[in-house]
Amino acid sequence: MARSDVEVVALFYEPDTDRMAVRTDFVGYGRGSGAKTELTGGGTAAKFSDRGLVTWQGWFVDQGGWEQALQAVGLSDPVT
Repeated sequence: MARSDVEVVALFYEPDTDRMAVRTDFVGYGRGSGAKTELTGGGTAAKFSDRGLVTWQGWFVDQGGWEQALQAVGLSDPVT
């Protein structure tokens, strides 16, 4: 049985804005082989309507996914 887990590492948003970015780590296991796949520093980003509904969401699973997620919604890393 395939299974995957996503751990939220950092949730970043600016108050009174319509966007957010989430840094994530992903671990998945192959359905047949059970082989483990890991991705650290991935990210997802979302934009919201005035009513708080998601109007756009993107997942970034390449190297530097966290930075890509921040850039996609015009935010900067709060740590730097």
